[in-house]
Amino acid sequence: MKTKENKGKIFSVRFIKKDGTVRSMKCRTGVISKLKGGELKYDAAAKGLKVVFDLTCNAYRMINANTVYELRIKGKTYLGETAKQILETL
Repeated sequence: MKTKENKGKIFSVRFIKKDGTVRSMKCRTGVISKLKGGELKYDAAAKGLKVVFDLTCNAYRMINANTVYELRIKGKTYLGETAKQILETL
């Protein structure tokens, strides 16, 4: 999928959290309206993390891109490595 088509799109993702539990999240990238200033003190991308806005909690969250196993966007479901590749384009 093209990067331009996916920017800011709503999607759902399932991944394994650092503590080993499964997390399901409905989220979106590119949300800036809830920013309160400041910057991350580390490079999230270098640690394999993707910053997203969780639509259920109405807060920013991190997705471990290395443990993503399912991604749904535009009515299609992607699994495994394909899900990870698409997450990179968002």
